[in-house]
This record gives sequence, C-alpha cells and structure tokens, in this order.
Amino acid sequence: MAENTILPHASWTRSIAYTVSRELVRWVYRLGFRGRWLHRTRVPNTGPVLIVANHQSYLDPPMIGAGLKRHSAYLGRSGLFSTRFMAFFLNLYNVVPVSEDGGDIAAMRAVLGLLEQGHSVVIFPEGARCLDGEIAPFKRGAELMIKKAKCPVVPAAIDGAYQAWPRSAKRPKLFRHPVRIIYGEMIPYEALFDKGAQLGVTERLEQEVRSLHAALQNKRNT
Repeated sequence: MAENTILPHASWTRSIAYTVSRELVRWVYRLGFRGRWLHRTRVPNTGPVLIVANHQSYLDPPMIGAGLKRHSAYLGRSGLFSTRFMAFFLNLYNVVPVSEDGGDIAAMRAVLGLLEQGHSVVIFPEGARCLDGEIAPFKRGAELMIKKAKCPVVPAAIDGAYQAWPRSAKRPKLFRHPVRIIYGEMIPYEALFDKGAQLGVTERLEQEVRSLHAALQNKRNT
C-alpha cells in the first residue's frame, strides 16, 4: 500500500517542497541540536491519526514532522501569519491558523476534514509554549476533535527544546542542548472512550505525554 503522505489540498510542487524541506530540517536538527527521534515507526504511514504532544518551543512542530515519513498538518496562532515570509513557510508546512481566542470553528472544521480524509494532524493541547520547561495542564480541544473524528491518537513528547530555545529568547541556542522526541504507542479511539476507563480522555492523554517526557528526561540524566 502506498504511503498516504500528500495532504488533499497540496499541489505536487508544494508536496515536493515539503519533502525536501523536511529532509533539510532533519539535518539541521541533527547538526544544530543533536536531534534524535525515538520510536517514530509507531506513527502509522496511512490513515487518520492525531498526534498529541507537549509544547516547549518553536522547535517542536518541525521536529515532530521531521521524524515522520508522511506529511502532517498543524494548528498555529493566526498572529504567526503576520508577515509574507512566515505565511509562506507556515502554509508550506500545512499550518491551519487558529484565532487568538482559541474559538476558531473554521480551524476545527479544517482539522476534522483532514482527519476524515485519512491524514495526520499534530496538536499541542497545552495551547501555548511552556514558560518553564514543565508540562502545563491540557485543554479539552483535543478530546472534542477525537470524539468528532473517531480517530486514533499517538501521544508524543519532546525534551530539550525549552533549553535550546526558551520562550524568553529571540533566537535558538545552537550546539548546546540536545533535543529529543519520543512517539508513544498508538491509542485506538475505542480505548480512549471506553466507559470503563479510569481516566477521562484529556487526563489520559496528559498522563501519557507526561510519562513519555519523564522517560526522555531519564535518558538525558543517565
């Protein structure tokens, strides 16, 4: 079966540009941040999937996408599209703009449309980059998306991106801090919404991401 890598609205030119850019990003992360991707084969190459991760810095979305064989879409604040350069770059990477108040129904519909057509979407349920490197409580938007799309979820965690490019810094710190990402086991839709589950969907996703992040921190400290 062929890989389902191309988003439905993407031209061949844009698809090729995405693929080439992804390879360049991968090398930049390897050289500039000693980037490593753990268990990336856990993300299926075909079919709808929502990738849920913690959010440490601007480095996160390209890092997550660089580890995958397939193309993915992302959510981003509409304010990030303020310049032509950023708008071009974000559109290239399939970023769906979300209004600053987080209540953009059109963005939700766009994400659901992508999932219904069998594509991969990356979201950060914290809603913003962390302030101190620690994971903030998850918001419930991801749960609503999963419930409507009835898709599986892959939890993921990133570590080192906060140290490499904290929210307070204008530029990343190259060659100083290793950045790593780990992809968790895929969770079927039915398992998340099992009535007998001990945790709610949002709570379980947060717990999964926290566990993966703790595993990365242990690797960093050993």
